[in-house]
Amino acid sequence: MVQVLTTQFRSSLAGQGVETTAIEAEWTMLKSRLYSRNKNQLTTLSWERVNNMYGEDFPNILSLMDLVLALPVQSAECERVFSQMKLVKSDWRSRLRSDRYLNI
Repeated sequence: MVQVLTTQFRSSLAGQGVETTAIEAEWTMLKSRLYSRNKNQLTTLSWERVNNMYGEDFPNILSLMDLVLALPVQSAECERVFSQMKLVKSDWRSRLRSDRYLNI
């Protein structure tokens, strides 16, 4: 899964200065360290705490995870906006300029 995410977001990660070739190795080491040092706390460990504890040691995998966690889970809000725009911009109002949409 990490390899798929790395491939999918390679250009965005590279633009942030992330070493994409190190992500999989960092993921393996991070999992190992989390299980060995925080085995009893894994269910309550927050992502913010993981970033604070291991950010300097594993910057590349943590950058990928931050990117993934920032993605919206659903697109319902976006779809709602387009549905509303479709209602406003109908065939009856096809000559309505885009600057006028803001006033509706």
